[in-house]
Amino acid sequence: MHQCASIHMVMHQASTSSGPIAIVANDSDILVMLAFYQTAAMSDILFVSETRSKGSVMHKCISVENVQNNLGEKACQQLLTAHALGGCDTLYV
Repeated sequence: MHQCASIHMVMHQASTSSGPIAIVANDSDILVMLAFYQTAAMSDILFVSETRSKGSVMHKCISVENVQNNLGEKACQQLLTAHALGGCDTLYV
């Protein structure tokens, strides 16, 4: 599925859900876009990434809301631009 369409579907689900939703992805571009687009009125989005080490699979769960709180509102508003200039795989605005 097209990455931009996927992000918009996630944002719609987060705006209508009563609880957190989980997105499983291994691409940092997805986390950046989630942190840029998520609003306070939405349910929290959990970014779940999968890593493999010595034959075992480990999952890391990151709250997008916590990422936003740690970065601050101004930094989140500039995330897409900073990420694009820093070398992202894709850019959708």
